[in-house]
Amino acid sequence: MVFHGFIFSRLEKMVPGRYATTIAFIGTAIIFGAYHYRLGGAGLLNALIVGAVYLGLFLFNKRNLWYPIFGHGVYNTIVITLIYHVYILVQPVNGIKMTVRAQPGHNTFR
Repeated sequence: MVFHGFIFSRLEKMVPGRYATTIAFIGTAIIFGAYHYRLGGAGLLNALIVGAVYLGLFLFNKRNLWYPIFGHGVYNTIVITLIYHVYILVQPVNGIKMTVRAQPGHNTFR
């Protein structure tokens, strides 16, 4: 909500001219991606792309924040489920190593 409801609208008002929405769109997507830099390069790129999709939902649906909020919840649910069932292997973040056992659903953090 902060990025798409607040930062986007403020950037759009700050940029003069007919390309204000486009420039604010790109700027907000970059800021959203940069906010997720701790996830590494792939995570940053993923956040940038997914953030652009959320912002597209926001604009396509007449600036209604409920669509990107719902989309974010669905996306996070899918990703967390895939991580839990070991379809996505998580890289160590901040020195926390993840050991994956052979059976799905039995992940331990050390």
